[in-house]
Amino acid sequence: MNYLKELHAFKQWIRTHELPTSAIILWHSLMLLHNSSGQKQVFSVPNGEVEILTGLSRQGITDARTILVEKGLIRYQKGRIGKAPVYQMLSLCGHSVNPNDNVNSTDKDNINSNDKVKSVDSDHVCSVDQVQSVDMSLSTEPTLLKEREEEERRRRVREQNPIIIYEQNFGVLRPIIRESFLAWCEDLGDEIVIAAIKLAVQKGGMTYSYIEQILKEWANAKLETIEQVRTHELKKKSNKQKSISFYQSKKGDHQGLFNKLRQEGM
Repeated sequence: MNYLKELHAFKQWIRTHELPTSAIILWHSLMLLHNSSGQKQVFSVPNGEVEILTGLSRQGITDARTILVEKGLIRYQKGRIGKAPVYQMLSLCGHSVNPNDNVNSTDKDNINSNDKVKSVDSDHVCSVDQVQSVDMSLSTEPTLLKEREEEERRRRVREQNPIIIYEQNFGVLRPIIRESFLAWCEDLGDEIVIAAIKLAVQKGGMTYSYIEQILKEWANAKLETIEQVRTHELKKKSNKQKSISFYQSKKGDHQGLFNKLRQEGM
């Protein structure tokens, strides 16, 4: 798959097909990742990294990805705990597999067991310098270059990306725990992971293990939405306050009884 030819082909394709801006951004980002992977037939990448590269929210990526699949531009298989989603780019230059086929496995070795992985011509894999020299008009529409949209994208990345929020509060996310962190993002969703980071900071827990304990508690409680998480934490807080009030009440009763006995003894 020739990277530059695919860029030109996509530019021509979107002139005659409706495609939202988010889908255009995602396609270019995935094509860049595909090229960087050495143009493997299939490649995997965590949603967190796609968010950083595109500036899209998790929901924005999901919506854009659905459109690209429906248009026959990519194949996609959802990841699971410990494994990132799997992608396959479908060529617009006429030498790709049938885009109507469905991905049936997350394993890159059997995502399409009937297709043989073709060797990649090194002349078709662009270096970073070559990619950077490509006319910007190939990778974005003019409207994407507006300063307001770019600033909005940066703001969304800062506010919605769990990796950035973690590193702002805890420091660099080291490789040894990065895989575990991304697995939690895949399993529970970025919004819930961000909520766990904020809760850990509020409680003074400044380690990754503290965050993971919170996430394990929520996972064991089968909490799947941020609303369920909020309800769960409010209920815990309410129960704690009731326990404190009960303890203080009992303590007051004991103190009153002691004073009464002391007065009678006098």
